[in-house]
Amino acid sequence: MTETALAPTFQIDPTAQDALFRGARSVRAWSDEPVPEETVEAVYDLVRWGPTALNTSPLRLLQVRTPEARERLAA
Repeated sequence: MTETALAPTFQIDPTAQDALFRGARSVRAWSDEPVPEETVEAVYDLVRWGPTALNTSPLRLLQVRTPEARERLAA
């Protein structure tokens, strides 16, 4: 199968293109509000299969929920 034959399958719509590539910005501030567990799980479901440089840089996540855990992490 040629690349041309596969191209339509992998196209994303213009709204998604804008959100991902044109309008996305790095976070510069954080909220003090807790992140719901459902949101954490949904984000993980999106990123867990992403490329990780041939598994030489595997995805590592640490979920820190308490102030004490944050202090231990910062130390």
